[in-house]
Amino acid sequence: MLAHEFASAVAALPLVSVDWVVTNPDGKLLLGQRINAPARGWWFTPGGRIRKNEALVQALQRVTREELGLAPDFCGQLLGKARLMGAWDHFYPDSAFSPSVSTHYVNLPHWLPLSWAEVALFKLPMGEQTQWLAMAAAGRCGQKPARACLCSALCDLVSRPCKTPSARMNASFSG
Repeated sequence: MLAHEFASAVAALPLVSVDWVVTNPDGKLLLGQRINAPARGWWFTPGGRIRKNEALVQALQRVTREELGLAPDFCGQLLGKARLMGAWDHFYPDSAFSPSVSTHYVNLPHWLPLSWAEVALFKLPMGEQTQWLAMAAAGRCGQKPARACLCSALCDLVSRPCKTPSARMNASFSG
């Protein structure tokens, strides 16, 4: 799709995306800092848009390879462990194309609890733009409502006490 066609689609339609809500055995959440609009500078779970004619499973595998740097054969193993967390609306006042054109994502986050052996297979540079963060801290990271909502939902999912603000799984939030 040409850039101007995609810009028109972003202006008129919601985008569908998938996220990997990855946790390590210590209960820390994998976050990456966005470098592009919308939500530039915010910390998010790894994810990406679902492409036209791309099945959900294919999108999850592609995002796993592209965002997490994992080998294709390992991606399939992870799908069996993943758990759909629900569906969220993400609303942003800007887009990748314009500060005045809003973006609406319908996001399908998948929780992926990893073992230490699985964590060792990740080829991500940890540091300024990627980090493991305790869920309570992730909920406050940058004071962005996305993190509090995600962390609260994840805590509910794994039936653990959570210190982040309460939020419903299908809650909408604005950037």
